[in-house]
Amino acid sequence: MMLFVALLLLASGCGSAAEKAARAQVAELDKAVMAVHDTAMERMQRISKAKRELETYRTELEKKKDKAGVAVCDKALAALKNADNAMHEWMSSYTQPADTAAAANAINYLQQQKAAIENVQRVMDESVAAANALIKK
Repeated sequence: MMLFVALLLLASGCGSAAEKAARAQVAELDKAVMAVHDTAMERMQRISKAKRELETYRTELEKKKDKAGVAVCDKALAALKNADNAMHEWMSSYTQPADTAAAANAINYLQQQKAAIENVQRVMDESVAAANALIKK
């Protein structure tokens, strides 16, 4: 009987340590997600600036009747708008896992969200780079 109680206490203690480790992983992943989000938010200004500059460049091309150039600008402007929308959509759909959520569920969710916001950041970077390449021609 004493052995059973000792094993039960040991098992409950291990569960607690495992839960603490899982909660630490949740906190670490949450911090990583927010770090990518914060970096992406800083880049939102680059999107706005690239839009303004590209719209000015597009106007110049319209005056020159450069339909091909205007079409390329329109495509780049659409990519910038898509990147901006992707960021806003991610922000509106993201919810921080509740402290009461099962750690495994929270870890899975945060891993998915980290991948999603990293993808948003990649789309943002690519659209700004493409716009800047056009502007500097």
